[in-house]
Amino acid sequence: MTAFHKSDKLRDLESRILPRLALLLEHAVRIPPEQEQIRADMEQWACRLRSAFYDVEDILDVADYNRLENKAN
Repeated sequence: MTAFHKSDKLRDLESRILPRLALLLEHAVRIPPEQEQIRADMEQWACRLRSAFYDVEDILDVADYNRLENKAN
């Protein structure tokens, strides 16, 4: 049951963080051209973080599947 609670917490974190990342990317687009490097750095950071969350989501899906499979057996 502990893994299930951790899964819920990670999914909650993901649901709060990903929308904030989208907002960050929207603001990054508005950075003036003379600060292009800052914009590029922000976009790269946000994309890496989003990718990490998607990787965690995949891992959680596999963990949930295995938990349900074990419960059924």
